[in-house]
Amino acid sequence: MHGRRSLKPELAPFDSEIGKRRMSESAEGSGGDGKDKNLLGRMSALESKLESMMGLLKQSMQVRDVVKPAKAESAAQSMAEQGVVEPFKMEVRIEIPIYDGELNPEKLNGWIKQLEVYFSTKPYTNQQRISFARLRLGNHAVTWWESYNSGLVWNC
Repeated sequence: MHGRRSLKPELAPFDSEIGKRRMSESAEGSGGDGKDKNLLGRMSALESKLESMMGLLKQSMQVRDVVKPAKAESAAQSMAEQGVVEPFKMEVRIEIPIYDGELNPEKLNGWIKQLEVYFSTKPYTNQQRISFARLRLGNHAVTWWESYNSGLVWNC
């Protein structure tokens, strides 16, 4: 049995299942105290919730990309026909907090709403939105994203 201090970090090729395997191995070798199994369950629940929320965010962005350009074009055309001058534009700095992957649906929902407000300020592409959202992930959420992103093909 190895103590925590005797284990050295090792580099291995990326594998999306590596976290699950290592957590499973850790739970099996822990003497059955249940703490590691509980952590594995919580991590699995976190991954599931984040996948669901990222799917919703992606759908929301796709719908917005289809709806907003059509509305913007018709509004611009209408203003041009009426001789209306373009409204005053103001630059605003919006601070988006880092989402750490906490298992708290309200916190995640609030974070996503802040992103949606930010993305509504300018016509960002899906790739720009995803890249920016990734920059605002921290801790467990980064681990989840790296695992999730390994199988993604960018079709933006």
